[in-house]
Amino acid sequence: SGRKPPPSSLTLRHPLIPPLSKGAPMADALLQRIEALERRLSTPPPPASPGSSFAYVPASTGDSFFLLCSGLMVFFMQCGFGMLESGSVTSRSTQAILLKNLLDACISGLLWWMVGHAVAFDGGNGFIGGEVGFSPSSFFTAGYRNADDPGYSYLLWWFQWTF
Repeated sequence: SGRKPPPSSLTLRHPLIPPLSKGAPMADALLQRIEALERRLSTPPPPASPGSSFAYVPASTGDSFFLLCSGLMVFFMQCGFGMLESGSVTSRSTQAILLKNLLDACISGLLWWMVGHAVAFDGGNGFIGGEVGFSPSSFFTAGYRNADDPGYSYLLWWFQWTF
């Protein structure tokens, strides 16, 4: 048959991690690899070269992707509720039910943008975000443009709105 026999030992090759040295005991070789990996993980990643398909992905990107996907699933539950409600009424009421669900999403989005997020998350009160005389930095998402990562702030706003 044309199959190759399996290799006698597992070899992992990486350009930044030295290969197992010949003649060294296995424990020493593994310790060398672990130390090389620890050095690699403790240094910042190199910038991607132009034209390279490799790029460092920061943790906030993964968080953003998770928030986006989770928020999309929750938001599309609106469609499911619309289908459930329109299936529970007569066919002539279906259009009114679907319009009600659309207006529910639109009006709640506007109100969440105007005041909801600021009341829920701005300020230092443990029960509800705002206190009497608190700074209106989140009304109309006014303070988000000055945030360290405005895209993540807007995405967090959107994720909270979907609930």
